[in-house]
Amino acid sequence: MPPRPKRSQTRAMQTNPNAQRETARICAQPRMRKLFAATLAAGGAMEAARAALGISRAVLEQRLSMLRTQGVARVIAIVDPTAVGRPVQSVSLVRLHHHALGAIVDFETTCVTDPAITTAIRITGRYDYRLTTFHKDVRDAAAWTRALRDQDEVAAVDQRFVRTLFGDEIAGFPLRDDR
Repeated sequence: MPPRPKRSQTRAMQTNPNAQRETARICAQPRMRKLFAATLAAGGAMEAARAALGISRAVLEQRLSMLRTQGVARVIAIVDPTAVGRPVQSVSLVRLHHHALGAIVDFETTCVTDPAITTAIRITGRYDYRLTTFHKDVRDAAAWTRALRDQDEVAAVDQRFVRTLFGDEIAGFPLRDDR
């Protein structure tokens, strides 16, 4: 897995309009739009997308690397939490004390590094974030929630236990290495 950007790099991307323009410029390139379309048509299968585009594996890897560098694509692994001893699912709504950039970056960095969080979504309304987490038991979930409430930037946490009936919460489409 590629290293995560340092907090200072993440903050620079969020506040630097030049970095945002560069990302938009790269994504607007015809070759990248074709890559998105081919990958989507292939259901995320990279080898099928590569063949449809008529490009070499090295060129595909170069384009994916460029997208990862810009934060457009991520390398992820999809793991069934219940299969690895975390059968208790919860959804937590989180409100921050302040909406200063530093507090937001600190909280989001915590979310990225917390192994219990499988999905973090920024929302509008009474709360600021919706976090989906998996735990080994209810006590573990309660301890996790207490630790989250103790963070300086967190004002409130409303945790609910849930059971997913069907579907998933993956945004975008996963890339699969189908060699």
